[in-house]
Amino acid sequence: MKKTLILVSALFATLALALFAMTLSGMSAPTKAAADTDATVIEVHAQDQAFAPNTLSAPANTAFTIHLYNDDTFDNEHDIRVMDSTKATLAKTPNTCLGPCELFLQVPALAPGTYTFFCITHDDMSGTLNVS
Repeated sequence: MKKTLILVSALFATLALALFAMTLSGMSAPTKAAADTDATVIEVHAQDQAFAPNTLSAPANTAFTIHLYNDDTFDNEHDIRVMDSTKATLAKTPNTCLGPCELFLQVPALAPGTYTFFCITHDDMSGTLNVS
């Protein structure tokens, strides 16, 4: 019994140390933000160098997630990024993906306004994000 208690204590100490090290290194523990039922998730599809729909709506002053479905079946690469009127990128997926695939974009809380979302690999692939 005493050996089991010592082993369990050592396991918890190791876990706590690992989480502390992740915090110091800037890493974060995995989250399930995309699956959170209280979070706003907006779906958009990418196919044939176009977004559908090409106009999205999101709540103001609240972080949200854009779930991108790359519906292409012939290795067409897509990502999704959000920029403001000055063309500053406010959020972007960490990578592109070859279709078919899915990406999740975590967008920070935005002020009310009109923003643009686009694909970095296709200059003419963009849409409008209305935040209100």
